[in-house]
Amino acid sequence: MAAGQYNFTIEQGATLKKQFTYKDSTGAVVDLDGYDARMQIRATVGSTGDPIENLTYSGQDGSRTAVGLNILPTTGSEASGTIELHIHHASSSLYTFDQAVYDLEIVSGSTFPVVTRLLQGTVTLDKEVTTVSA
Repeated sequence: MAAGQYNFTIEQGATLKKQFTYKDSTGAVVDLDGYDARMQIRATVGSTGDPIENLTYSGQDGSRTAVGLNILPTTGSEASGTIELHIHHASSSLYTFDQAVYDLEIVSGSTFPVVTRLLQGTVTLDKEVTTVSA
């Protein structure tokens, strides 16, 4: 299955929280228990060097982070195919791009890992007016 196309906006200086749920072709939620997730925001598809933002989640230890990427836990008999993206306001206030690109991938935790690109698209930065002085 090809990666989904999803474009979104980050409001500079604000906290961003988004959730993405991975479903198969029949609409059933795919259980992501034990998977890793990774996402980069870059100036362009071919840009080299450090990304604007590099977010990861390791499903091997199952630990959740306050910011970055998280795969939400399975509850009861209901599989959780939900990945949460959380960018802190302190990070978004430092962004200066007008538009950038990203992709979001999951990696199976098996001996022979399989990488699946779930989403890709553009990120637009909505610049803030109000800033906080140090």
